[in-house]
Amino acid sequence: MSLIMTLILSVAHARVLPLEVESLLQSVEADGLPVAQLESKAHEGVAKGVPSARIVSVLEGMQGDLIAARELLLLSETAPDQDELLCATAAGLRAGAEPSTLRRLTGLPEALRGPAILGMVDLMRAGFSEAQSVQLVEEATAAKRPDEALSSLTVASSTLLIQGTSHTDVLQLITAELASGQSSLIALSQGNSGNNGNSGNSSNSSNSSNNGNSSNSSNSSNSGNSGNSGNSGNSGNSGNSGNGN
Repeated sequence: MSLIMTLILSVAHARVLPLEVESLLQSVEADGLPVAQLESKAHEGVAKGVPSARIVSVLEGMQGDLIAARELLLLSETAPDQDELLCATAAGLRAGAEPSTLRRLTGLPEALRGPAILGMVDLMRAGFSEAQSVQLVEEATAAKRPDEALSSLTVASSTLLIQGTSHTDVLQLITAELASGQSSLIALSQGNSGNNGNSGNSSNSSNSSNNGNSSNSSNSSNSGNSGNSGNSGNSGNSGNSGNGN
């Protein structure tokens, strides 16, 4: 978050929320749902001058996602009282993930469920299909250090996309890297960038070498010509001296 946005939100939090917004937040909290994200969203809307009716509409949508996420977790026989997992599942639904996909990810070890779902959401927002996103996330959770693989997955994929790598190629690169036993994917994106840089260095080196050769050749030629001129001159002098004697 930028410094300007942080300052805006800090000022907004000092303001009193509209009555209808405050009432909705109290209702969400009374229902046993995590309210922190909704409260932050409400203050952000107030700071930006968004009309109260629009803020309430957005918050009601987030509330609906949390309720649906809670029901999904109950059907999956997963405790819905974990705020992190509940919010992650709600984010998955908001991103358009299928409930069956989310239930599948809730079958992971407890410590990986929330991060895996949020990782999938980030990949989907980056343009990967739901199937591709789930594939990458599940491969990361199967790594030797799954927490490290998950935490570096989004960064590595985003960096590769920025470098111009296609989504299909990113999928193949990360799959191959994880299959080789690597857990951290940061080096993958750095290595790809490094290869591009090496290509440029190689070209520069080649040009430099060619320029150098050209220069040396030229100097050699000039040196030779100078030497010949000098020899010619000496030969002439020698001849003149002989005639004089």
